[in-house]
Amino acid sequence: MPIFKKNLDLQTNQLLNAVLHKLPVMPNNPVEGQIYYDTGKRTAYLWNGSNWAVWGETPSTVPDIKQYMLNIPNPTNRQGLIFVRLFQNQEVIRIDSHLNAQARVGFNIESRQRVNERGDPITHDPILASYEGTETREFSTSFLPADNWLYLDIVEVGGTVGLLTITITCITR
Repeated sequence: MPIFKKNLDLQTNQLLNAVLHKLPVMPNNPVEGQIYYDTGKRTAYLWNGSNWAVWGETPSTVPDIKQYMLNIPNPTNRQGLIFVRLFQNQEVIRIDSHLNAQARVGFNIESRQRVNERGDPITHDPILASYEGTETREFSTSFLPADNWLYLDIVEVGGTVGLLTITITCITR
């Protein structure tokens, strides 16, 4: 497959049978004008310089997509931590989790008004991360108010644990 280190000028010729870059998650370090196809959501996105927008929608209807990623090396039972403060009202649309070792980790995520006080869980049952594949939990509505904190609570660990990766995808309107 050829690699181009410069811009490709098609000199007014057509680009035929082109396919967008297919990825299960948003690319890191995007540049303005970059597009990709989210294989999980079956939707194309355009980086407008500040956020990912659904490609082809008008700006007034495009939700602002936020992603929060957390990597925890060797999580243990009953471990918990605050990992993000929300500055806008948001809705959780998806949580992805994966473990890089042959083990399993169950966790909950809470929305807390105060750091040291219990909050409202985003899910009713713990999410289970495992080595076998990425666990994806999709939501129709899960409102997160501005100025709340997201808190991760590890409730179960089974096996020799490695790196736990959690990605929370939210939208603002």
